[in-house]
Amino acid sequence: MNELDRWLHRQAGREARIVSLDEALLGGRLWRYSFYRLRYFLVTYLIESASHAVLVLLAFRGLGWDNFLLVVGAAASTGLISHFWWGALEAMRAQVRDLHRSGRPHRIPAAIAGWMTFAAAPAALFALAAIGWTAGHAIAGTLGPAEAFAGTLLLRVAVDLPTRCYHSGIYAMRRVYRPMSATIAPEVLGLAAMLALYPAIGVWALVVSSLLVTAATTALTLHFTHRVYHFLGFDTLPHAGLRAMRASLRGAGREWLAGGASHAVMGLDSLAVLALLHGARTDSRSVVVLFLSMPTIRAAADWARLLYFDLKRLELRLFTNLRRRFERQTLVLAWLLGVVFWAIADAISIAFYGHGLGALSAALLAFFLARSVLAREQIQAFAARSYAAVIGTGVACLAGLAAVGRVADGDAQRLAAVALVTALCAALLTRVVRVERAHGEPGTALLTLEWLRRLGHVREPVRVGSARIASAAGPERLDARSREERNRWRLGELAERTARRLAHAGGAAAWVGPDRVIWFEPPGTPGRVTADWLQRVSGGLVAEVRRRDCPDGEEALLAAGQGDLLGRGSPHLLTAIVPVDVAAVRRTFHELLPGGTVYAPDEPVPEALAALPPSERRAIFFDAVAFARDLGVGRRRSRFDVTALCAGGELRLIFIADRHVSRRTRARWHARVVALNVRAAVGGVRARPAAPRLLRTIALRAR
Repeated sequence: MNELDRWLHRQAGREARIVSLDEALLGGRLWRYSFYRLRYFLVTYLIESASHAVLVLLAFRGLGWDNFLLVVGAAASTGLISHFWWGALEAMRAQVRDLHRSGRPHRIPAAIAGWMTFAAAPAALFALAAIGWTAGHAIAGTLGPAEAFAGTLLLRVAVDLPTRCYHSGIYAMRRVYRPMSATIAPEVLGLAAMLALYPAIGVWALVVSSLLVTAATTALTLHFTHRVYHFLGFDTLPHAGLRAMRASLRGAGREWLAGGASHAVMGLDSLAVLALLHGARTDSRSVVVLFLSMPTIRAAADWARLLYFDLKRLELRLFTNLRRRFERQTLVLAWLLGVVFWAIADAISIAFYGHGLGALSAALLAFFLARSVLAREQIQAFAARSYAAVIGTGVACLAGLAAVGRVADGDAQRLAAVALVTALCAALLTRVVRVERAHGEPGTALLTLEWLRRLGHVREPVRVGSARIASAAGPERLDARSREERNRWRLGELAERTARRLAHAGGAAAWVGPDRVIWFEPPGTPGRVTADWLQRVSGGLVAEVRRRDCPDGEEALLAAGQGDLLGRGSPHLLTAIVPVDVAAVRRTFHELLPGGTVYAPDEPVPEALAALPPSERRAIFFDAVAFARDLGVGRRRSRFDVTALCAGGELRLIFIADRHVSRRTRARWHARVVALNVRAAVGGVRARPAAPRLLRTIALRAR
């Protein structure tokens, strides 16, 4: 076996160990997927906990109480700054994802360079603050280990801002792989430095260790991130400058502030410590226990950030059932991790004091459970861009934490009050996000079936319209799939612009492949969406515009069918639309395509589907989504014939059939399932046999 064969063998083994979200949902392996996503995180956390425990032990015993509080406050404050910066960079990640999906990767380096230029300004300010803080205390003769440690934390923030920006530029498109050794090396180095230098220089060993950890973390992050930049052919340095910064920041200020503020609110581990500092005595166990458990508290919040990409993938209403299943799994995981992190923090505290903590231990358990659940709710709201909900509940939580020191007496009571405030904020955020989901997000383009559902529920005069987009020429080097994806992106962008324009007018927009954007709005002259506006925002690519005023949504659906607005789905709007019997649909599928498999997100995974290779399950999921989006079978990724049934904008069933079945039989099923999707979008579903009562139907008759 030569070197190439060995490399291919290692790559094949690595691919076999990967567990993706698609494969986990369709294969019933969510627990395995959870462990796969948490494995590096848990190892890193354990190393960080050991290092932090040694730091607290040395600082608490080697510093006075006032200096100890200085270290605690500096660590909490710089932690909040780091949280704000990561959330604020969501504006940059959104720009990079947009350029990547639109087939304009050559513009990504300039966009990242603009943000890097912007990051240099606050980085320079924090660097000057670190130098000024340290120099001021040195000149005054008051520079001690605590003051020097606070200066190193300021320096860490100064270095961290551009490093995170550089990393986030590529993290928007793909994860940056680092081996386990590189992941844990900085903390191991810092721990070894503290233990080795403490006998010689005392508490100053903490300062040296902090500098080493900062240098090692920054160097490794830049090294592995630069490898990905080099692999993709991105070079940001030639584009850096004020011009690139102005182009990158144009229109991004609002999301930068909202994303940063909402993610800073998620750093409640720091807020909890700051709240307990208010009025704390020199022998306050709650402050020492919380600071001793800081990595564990941070882990109880940061684990949820691993869900970010998965939540972004499941944010469409189409995936509501799949998202509910995923959220049920993550809720159980949140409770489980809350107990695990509490047990570790309690064990560390017992080892520090040499005895049990009594009531303080019970209060600590309540806090960890509430913190873990709140972290899950916060990342779900952040991924859904519900920044106002996160900020609002965060402000309420901050007000409650600020009152803890005045209302509660004693360590256990104070920590229990912090846990109660955290739990109430988690419940409030859950309620707010649930209400927002029920109302939908205004100004967002819908899937075709969801657009039909909303139009069918309009009970007042409405204008329905469509615009056909001409395919624009592009670089000859693009293959057919790349050109198709680029055209889809153009349709999606025009639909999003149209939806935002109709957000406050009570309308909605969607796009129908391969070349059509549809919308509805209240009637008026000339209306929010006009031919001139469409030509302007599409760059002159609109080839045809149709509009029609109707007395209500049902008549508008009929007009959409007569005007062929939905392509292959249009004829089905001209027939009577009644609720779909899901059980009958299953029987029809098995009659036409015997041996096929039906998957429902709310039911156990069929054995035939679970037995397929992970790559095949991912391909099935992709094809099902493509069918639900386009109401047709396009470019396939799976070796099976995959179709789907949606109702109420949600994915209800996935049908998997053998492609060796005759083409005529599969064509009959395709026509049938398209008609069923249109019926279910407007009339809904009837999961059980009809009850002995009159069902409301929507009858649309062709004129």
